[in-house]
Amino acid sequence: MINLMEYKIIPEFINDEELNTIKQLFENNNPNLKWFKMKNYSSISLDKNLGLTNKFLLCRSQTEVIRKNNKAYSQLFEIIENALSKYNLKLLFDRIGTRKYEIGDFMGWHSDFDLELSETKNTVLEYECVLVLENTSDSMTQFKVEDSSTDNTEKVRIESYTSKEKDVLILCRRGIKHQVTPLTKGSRLTLKFTACNK
Repeated sequence: MINLMEYKIIPEFINDEELNTIKQLFENNNPNLKWFKMKNYSSISLDKNLGLTNKFLLCRSQTEVIRKNNKAYSQLFEIIENALSKYNLKLLFDRIGTRKYEIGDFMGWHSDFDLELSETKNTVLEYECVLVLENTSDSMTQFKVEDSSTDNTEKVRIESYTSKEKDVLILCRRGIKHQVTPLTKGSRLTLKFTACNK
């Protein structure tokens, strides 16, 4: 799919009908979701051998996790699993996260650590997937891309991407550093899930 320090954006990951179905599920079941405000939290490596250090990540957004055994959202899992299969990927865990950004919300620079490798010592390469359901904001997703120059010095450039409905962003856990810039208008609603190769 992609190398460790790369990212991939797939437009039209789902179609209009599937997007509308997902939005309808949220409208019908939103009272069952307990949105809570994230402020600052620390992401800690569970395995020092991974070369990861304890990081302090500045973040503010609303988030919730939907489990596969939640029958109200069975269609959601079916849509995501079908879309992933087109790229020879499968859902790795039985959960899908939702993240809602409003004015003032953001996600600081970070590199997601590998949950499967940390928890089970497996060598499965995990892909962090972010599916955009709605974006009326001026926020951008940014990536720190490392360039190796001819004089063997590492140079970093910032690449920016404006999220569009139905796009999915795929990147490797433990890979490229990325952030979501603060919103000064509108809102942004995404789904987050972890995939691996079939």
